Amino acid sequence: MNIADRYTFHIDAYTPETIPMARLASYLGGLASLLGEEKSVHFQAVEPGSTRLACEVEHEATYKVYKRVARAPSADARTPEGRAYRHIEHLLREDSAGARLNRNKENVIDFPRSQRQESSAIKLTQQKISHVGTLVGIGGRDATAHAMLLNAEGTHWSFIVDRALARRLSGYLYGAPIRLIGEGTRERDERGDWSEKDLKATHFEVLKDVGWNEAIRSVRDLGGGWSEDAMETVAFLREDD
Repeated sequence: MNIADRYTFHIDAYTPETIPMARLASYLGGLASLLGEEKSVHFQAVEPGSTRLACEVEHEATYKVYKRVARAPSADARTPEGRAYRHIEHLLREDSAGARLNRNKENVIDFPRSQRQESSAIKLTQQKISHVGTLVGIGGRDATAHAMLLNAEGTHWSFIVDRALARRLSGYLYGAPIRLIGEGTRERDERGDWSEKDLKATHFEVLKDVGWNEAIRSVRDLGGGWSEDAMETVAFLREDD
């Protein structure tokens, strides 16, 4: 494995001994989404001192990761890197923490410390929430576990699940796409961007992983006035993504 770049995310609110495991998982998920290129970015360690999450990037992915990180602070919230950046901001704001991301020894992103502003956020608690993706992690030492879901755009979600559900999910690790279904808290920040936290899954569905051509055939089979022009338009829009 040819390693070229090392990224270190410094969080000033915790030490490795004091950061809760679930919180560590949330920060790791946000960092993974921020860096992208999941097959070429490898977690290395939680380093001593303030909590420092160290990751290494394989040579062939260095430029893509570098460009993704560079555009993240100004990226639209609808992009994967924009969502990841805002998710990390949200976590730090909850912890009244500051952070910085270093590439090798160079500081590439600053997350200034800011006090949490409850008055600027609108919370909708216990909303029904579901997400679709590949199960890329599951585990925990207490009565509950965390199931980590990764979608095709590189966004991670961490759901709390009980042990019974964790056992059922374990057979789908890195397998067919699934939909985790449950509830959580949706919150809008002072930018007007929505985020989710405290996700807890109660059940799941296994989805059929089909290709684009088969999906188009399935839509055609539904009938209901789908013309050839409409199908060509959908195909054109997909090619333009």
